[in-house]
Amino acid sequence: MATGFRPKSERIIELAGYSSEELMLLAIEASKHLGWQAGNIKSEEAEFYTSASLRSWQEKVVLSVIDGKDGQLLATSVCTSMQLFDWGKNKQNFDKLIAAMQQVQNSHNMPSNVSKAVDNTACAYTLEEQNTVLSHIRHFYGGIKGITKSIVSPSGVEILIIEPTSRFDCYTLVTCGVGASVIPVPDKEIPSRCEFCMCMPPTWNTEDTWPTDWLLRCASWLQQGNTWITCGHSLSDGTPLHDDTSMTSLLLTIPKERDSGAENCQLPNGDSVAIYQLIPVYTEEVLFKQVNGIMPLLDKMKDVSYIVDTDRENTCRDFSAFEENKEASMSMDEKANASLRSLLTIRKGNIATPLLTYINVALFVIMAICGVSLIAPTGISIIKWGADFGPLTLTGDWWRTVTCNFIHIGVIHILMNMYALLYIGVFLEQLIGGRRLISAYLLTGLFSALASLTIHPEIISAGASGSIFGLYGIFLSYLIFHHKIEKGQRKSLLYSIGFFVFYNLTSGIRVENIDNAAHIGGLISGVVLGILYLLTDRYAVKKSSPLCISLTEISFVLIFAFLFAGQTSNLPADFVEIRKMWDNGTLEQYAQNAFFERDAIEAESNASFQIPQNTTDVSTFTGSETDLVNGMKEYVNSSCGFSCQYPSTWKTIKKSDTKQILQLQGDGVNSLTVSYLKAPSEKAMEHMHDLLTKSMEEFRVENINIHGKVFEKVSGKMECAVAGGGNIYINQNIVIHMNKKTLESFIIATTTSDDSSESEILKIVESIKIN
Repeated sequence: MATGFRPKSERIIELAGYSSEELMLLAIEASKHLGWQAGNIKSEEAEFYTSASLRSWQEKVVLSVIDGKDGQLLATSVCTSMQLFDWGKNKQNFDKLIAAMQQVQNSHNMPSNVSKAVDNTACAYTLEEQNTVLSHIRHFYGGIKGITKSIVSPSGVEILIIEPTSRFDCYTLVTCGVGASVIPVPDKEIPSRCEFCMCMPPTWNTEDTWPTDWLLRCASWLQQGNTWITCGHSLSDGTPLHDDTSMTSLLLTIPKERDSGAENCQLPNGDSVAIYQLIPVYTEEVLFKQVNGIMPLLDKMKDVSYIVDTDRENTCRDFSAFEENKEASMSMDEKANASLRSLLTIRKGNIATPLLTYINVALFVIMAICGVSLIAPTGISIIKWGADFGPLTLTGDWWRTVTCNFIHIGVIHILMNMYALLYIGVFLEQLIGGRRLISAYLLTGLFSALASLTIHPEIISAGASGSIFGLYGIFLSYLIFHHKIEKGQRKSLLYSIGFFVFYNLTSGIRVENIDNAAHIGGLISGVVLGILYLLTDRYAVKKSSPLCISLTEISFVLIFAFLFAGQTSNLPADFVEIRKMWDNGTLEQYAQNAFFERDAIEAESNASFQIPQNTTDVSTFTGSETDLVNGMKEYVNSSCGFSCQYPSTWKTIKKSDTKQILQLQGDGVNSLTVSYLKAPSEKAMEHMHDLLTKSMEEFRVENINIHGKVFEKVSGKMECAVAGGGNIYINQNIVIHMNKKTLESFIIATTTSDDSSESEILKIVESIKIN
């Protein structure tokens, strides 16, 4: 399984006896069988895109010629979508491609590495079969005037020579004995036995043995038993047919101008022996066949005589198997295949993407250094750094529509956004350039902020995702309308990016804290801006194109300013009030009080609204406890200036809460918790006091004096659910001592189940001393 920014795998592909060019042609044909989309095809490199499915978001497969290593191709398969793991798909692509190439291998050419040696185990016709074949040849091809059998002939194979006649003004050479061997054909419709014939001109010198040598060589290849042939295949060992020609192959066709039935001989056992006529062809003609198929080649060769002429004109002289499109297409992901380190390196052609990434990350690091939480920053903290917040943005802080696109709410937020920015940036910067990319990031960010302010101005919005969706919108415009992007790549990217946009928008509907309005605003503005960029590139004169682009971007800013001004014209009254609170500092103070209030409620609820369970894990929070002689223990916390005494039968409960300096548990639900809090202001302390004194529905308040300190006691009863069903009523007391000078507060919360336990716990309270 490959991993990485865009997972990829590599493998060397080779087939014995095949040159790099022949391997490339096999791969092209194999890709068609696999249903892969072909990209840019060149003699030294070919690109393919796998089929999209629920299991695969498409991969790009690149085959490259290796310098100095003929017969080998470097295969690279890389994921085109946003994923960190390929789950083995890239390696599976190699397995599929090699299997398809091996299948295609036998569909065009006999392997050139097949041994030329005689297979002495080759079969021979029975006498009855041989007579049947000879009778067929005499009937359809003419009387046999000579028989040639070389000392290196395959076992049982002879070359029958038929002289020119008035009807067929040529020598006809026919093999007899090749069909004795059965070849492993993949389809029952294809004859499993065959013989070869070749027609030589009437001027042929019978002492010139190259035609008979090639007939015997083809017979020898076939008798190896590891391949099959049929009409349309070509045979070659890579060398010229003879010294005076550049032809290198023999094309298998049905015999021409013969009577019907000449192409098949029926044996007594019912087997059919096909007779294939061999036509010499040039290398370019074989390549044309492999790329376009046999029928287009036969159409080109319709004027070529069936009589061998090794000096004839090449019907595919100017053909190249790797013809490039006259209108060059763009392939953009060479840089996208680079490592993460390379993507983050600023260099020519890769400036804007890493620069925007560095700005976002640097700002996040500075925020963290200044105390903003890395995991869950508070709303007030990100507002202070420039987040979008309607009551402030619409009442003067227009600049927040810019800064909010660089502020992130936690480390997970920025990691996800920067990954998406790098993915889209490496593609888009190649299309529109670095200057436009930065402009597009800012412009679509403005409209994403505007959409957020329009739909829900009361929420706090921050993050680069609005701008990133804008960049995706621009890229979608180019993929749909910019047809110079390579077709296979355009389809692949449309699939993966379309899925990314759809998934994130639907996630925004399901998840409450995702600002989908900003995403949609950025996406729509990006699509519009992308179309305007395209129109400018297409119709503007080259010299005036930069000016047109600048005018387009200025128009975007003016449209934003107009729409933003409309938003500010009719503001709710509470927005104005919040603005005043922000300017005089009370909004920040209010937020801090709210957080302090939450902590106080948690401290109080942890102590009094839970029924503690028995535990053997005994320890103190802070401070120390000492055994006294009278069956009591004393707890002292010098840092807070707090001490109290309690029965040794009560246990201190271990709990990781620094605000709770002591928690005691007696029998059953009997418990006492002491919390020490320090308020940020006197007003916050008063607010907390109000909350605590009104925390019970039915309560009474009284002042008590403990060792010269005034405490306020709030008493009441509370109904609590018991595990397993049912309810019980317990006594609840909250004893509060607040020092307005030091802003320190001691909150003692108790729960008891009956009056005797209540008396015991009040003695603990009365023993409290505060220095």
